[in-house]
Amino acid sequence: MLISNQIQNHVVARLDNSVKILAVSAIVDDKQTVTFSCLKWMKLFAFVNNGSTPVLIDSYFNNEVTFSIEEPSQEFFKTSIVTIPRPIFLNGTLSNTKFEWNKFELDERNKLPFIWLVSPTQEVVNRNMSKRSQLRLWFVHWSDWSKLNIDRQSEAIEPLMMLVKEFVSTIERQGNIFESYDNYTLKDFPKFGTETPNGIDKVIFDSTLSAIEMNIDVNIFVNCCTNC
Repeated sequence: MLISNQIQNHVVARLDNSVKILAVSAIVDDKQTVTFSCLKWMKLFAFVNNGSTPVLIDSYFNNEVTFSIEEPSQEFFKTSIVTIPRPIFLNGTLSNTKFEWNKFELDERNKLPFIWLVSPTQEVVNRNMSKRSQLRLWFVHWSDWSKLNIDRQSEAIEPLMMLVKEFVSTIERQGNIFESYDNYTLKDFPKFGTETPNGIDKVIFDSTLSAIEMNIDVNIFVNCCTNC
């Protein structure tokens, strides 16, 4: 099986996207405030799922999130099961991924954030029934380049870092697929674009984005990667 399929099926699709509720307020003027133990990457989306019902986010204050409650089924309780959407997964070269991303959806909000596995991926197959895949990944979200750098860091880079953290944790949990991973490197890009003598001021994906670059070597059991 291709490494891209392994990452999509056994990592991205298995990210722990649940968030724990600590407290809920009463509904006032169609608004309800919920306190979470951790927001994870919630700031990257405009809504969460309360059970199977989407609920729009109105505002944030630390770990307190105010939601717009438009119907009774959206009301939160301490026992509510709340999940954050998982990001889109893309795989390919820069030119191919740009083309697919631009054609994927007209509404940009519906195709962000995304995790991009850059092709080609170099892999070393060992005799001990494992192989080492040298992955280069980008975790990408929209940002407002007209704002200060600290705003891009708060609104995009910090929640993307939480996504990276869960990505690594998911690899660790899939011990039947991934034998181990080597140390990884991260680089944050509050402005994700083409570098010029004046810094990064040209977009790559025809949009103002922020991103985190991750380079990681993942050791995978060969018997989990062969086609039946």
